[in-house]
Amino acid sequence: MEFHHVFNVPFPVYDALLTRTQELDSPFKDAYAPGEKKAAPKTPVALKIIVVLFCLKENVSFLGAIQAGQIGGSTARTFFHAWIAWILSKMYDKYVHPPQTPEEISSTMASWRSLVNSSGLSWRSWRRT
Repeated sequence: MEFHHVFNVPFPVYDALLTRTQELDSPFKDAYAPGEKKAAPKTPVALKIIVVLFCLKENVSFLGAIQAGQIGGSTARTFFHAWIAWILSKMYDKYVHPPQTPEEISSTMASWRSLVNSSGLSWRSWRRT
């Protein structure tokens, strides 16, 4: 639960992202990937993914993520954009879809109402007229 609180994703989701990133067709796999050489990479991909999740969750600049992850600024910036584009191309269709059942629609609408209400705006101002 603590991992989920810090990075806004459950550990199994992080583990799935890391596993997918370590697969043979990944341009991001490092020396820790199965079947690869055993020398340590300069910055392990597992740490880079943690930095990306931290940036997304906390909405921090790369400077904040660099300090949290103790990795170089150019490494963080380059990896962030390249990895996000790549992982979306590999996993988006599996995990992201519009609500399909009445229960999913109700749940999604409740989430949006909560966001609007917490922003101090009126739900009516967001509805189509």
